[in-house]
Amino acid sequence: MLAVIAIIGILVTIIVPNAVGVITRAEDEAKKVQISSVKNAILNYYLDEGEAMPLEEFLAENVFADEHNLKGNLDLGPYLDGFYDEEGSGADRLDQILEEEDVRRIYDSFNR
Repeated sequence: MLAVIAIIGILVTIIVPNAVGVITRAEDEAKKVQISSVKNAILNYYLDEGEAMPLEEFLAENVFADEHNLKGNLDLGPYLDGFYDEEGSGADRLDQILEEEDVRRIYDSFNR
Protein backbone atom coordinates (compact mmCIF):
# COMPACT_ATOMS: atom_id res chain seq x y z
CA MET A 1 0.00 0.00 0.00
CA LEU A 2 2.83 2.38 0.82
CA ALA A 3 4.44 1.65 -2.55
CA VAL A 4 1.21 2.55 -4.37
CA ILE A 5 0.98 5.85 -2.53
CA ALA A 6 4.63 6.60 -3.35
CA ILE A 7 4.06 5.84 -7.04
CA ILE A 8 0.97 8.06 -7.10
CA GLY A 9 2.97 10.85 -5.43
CA ILE A 10 5.73 10.55 -8.03
CA LEU A 11 3.21 10.64 -10.88
CA VAL A 12 1.52 13.71 -9.40
CA THR A 13 4.85 15.54 -9.12
CA ILE A 14 5.46 14.83 -12.81
CA ILE A 15 1.98 15.57 -14.15
CA VAL A 16 1.00 18.73 -12.25
CA PRO A 17 3.89 20.98 -13.46
CA ASN A 18 3.34 19.79 -17.03
CA ALA A 19 -0.38 20.52 -16.81
CA VAL A 20 0.29 24.00 -15.45
CA GLY A 21 2.76 24.63 -18.28
CA VAL A 22 0.22 23.55 -20.88
CA ILE A 23 -2.44 25.82 -19.40
CA THR A 24 -0.04 28.78 -19.31
CA ARG A 25 1.00 28.25 -22.94
CA ALA A 26 -2.65 27.97 -23.99
CA GLU A 27 -3.50 31.25 -22.23
CA ASP A 28 -0.52 32.95 -23.89
CA GLU A 29 -1.58 31.69 -27.32
CA ALA A 30 -5.18 32.81 -26.72
CA LYS A 31 -3.92 36.29 -25.83
CA LYS A 32 -1.83 36.40 -29.04
CA VAL A 33 -4.91 35.48 -31.07
CA GLN A 34 -6.95 38.20 -29.35
CA ILE A 35 -4.28 40.80 -30.04
CA SER A 36 -4.03 39.72 -33.67
CA SER A 37 -7.82 39.81 -34.05
CA VAL A 38 -8.04 43.33 -32.67
CA LYS A 39 -5.19 44.52 -34.90
CA ASN A 40 -6.91 43.03 -37.96
CA ALA A 41 -10.21 44.62 -36.90
CA ILE A 42 -8.48 48.00 -36.61
CA LEU A 43 -7.03 47.58 -40.10
CA ASN A 44 -10.46 46.63 -41.51
CA TYR A 45 -11.97 49.63 -39.73
CA TYR A 46 -9.29 51.81 -41.34
CA LEU A 47 -10.03 50.38 -44.79
CA ASP A 48 -13.74 51.14 -44.37
CA GLU A 49 -13.48 54.52 -42.65
CA GLY A 50 -9.99 55.86 -43.38
CA GLU A 51 -10.79 57.64 -46.67
CA ALA A 52 -7.28 58.34 -48.01
CA MET A 53 -6.08 59.38 -44.56
CA PRO A 54 -2.61 58.12 -43.62
CA LEU A 55 -2.80 55.15 -41.24
CA GLU A 56 -0.82 56.90 -38.48
CA GLU A 57 -3.18 59.88 -38.54
CA PHE A 58 -6.25 57.62 -38.55
CA LEU A 59 -4.94 55.63 -35.58
CA ALA A 60 -4.22 58.80 -33.59
CA GLU A 61 -7.61 60.36 -34.33
CA ASN A 62 -9.87 57.31 -34.18
CA VAL A 63 -8.30 54.36 -32.37
CA PHE A 64 -5.75 55.13 -29.64
CA ALA A 65 -6.24 57.63 -26.83
CA ASP A 66 -2.58 57.04 -25.99
CA GLU A 67 -0.17 54.15 -26.29
CA HIS A 68 -1.85 52.28 -23.42
CA ASN A 69 -5.55 52.96 -24.07
CA LEU A 70 -8.08 52.74 -26.86
CA LYS A 71 -10.45 55.64 -27.51
CA GLY A 72 -13.56 55.50 -25.36
CA ASN A 73 -15.97 55.66 -28.31
CA LEU A 74 -14.16 53.01 -30.39
CA ASP A 75 -16.57 50.25 -31.39
CA LEU A 76 -14.91 47.48 -33.36
CA GLY A 77 -17.90 45.17 -32.88
CA PRO A 78 -18.72 44.86 -36.59
CA TYR A 79 -15.08 43.99 -37.29
CA LEU A 80 -14.72 41.48 -34.45
CA ASP A 81 -17.46 39.01 -35.31
CA GLY A 82 -17.51 36.29 -32.67
CA PHE A 83 -14.96 38.06 -30.45
CA TYR A 84 -17.53 39.29 -27.94
CA ASP A 85 -19.97 37.19 -25.99
CA GLU A 86 -23.69 37.99 -25.83
CA GLU A 87 -23.23 40.51 -23.04
CA GLY A 88 -22.02 43.43 -25.09
CA SER A 89 -19.67 45.01 -27.53
CA GLY A 90 -17.75 48.20 -28.04
CA ALA A 91 -14.84 49.76 -26.24
CA ASP A 92 -16.15 48.83 -22.80
CA ARG A 93 -15.95 45.15 -23.65
CA LEU A 94 -12.57 45.57 -25.36
CA ASP A 95 -11.20 47.23 -22.22
CA GLN A 96 -12.41 44.25 -20.18
CA ILE A 97 -10.75 41.75 -22.53
CA LEU A 98 -7.50 43.57 -23.30
CA GLU A 99 -5.09 44.73 -20.64
CA GLU A 100 -2.94 47.86 -20.99
CA GLU A 101 0.01 45.69 -21.99
CA ASP A 102 -2.06 44.15 -24.80
CA VAL A 103 -3.08 47.58 -26.11
CA ARG A 104 0.58 48.61 -25.93
CA ARG A 105 1.54 45.57 -28.05
CA ILE A 106 -1.07 46.51 -30.66
CA TYR A 107 0.09 50.14 -30.60
CA ASP A 108 3.74 49.09 -30.99
CA SER A 109 2.90 46.73 -33.86
CA PHE A 110 1.60 49.70 -35.87
CA ASN A 111 4.72 51.73 -35.13
CA ARG A 112 7.34 49.29 -36.39
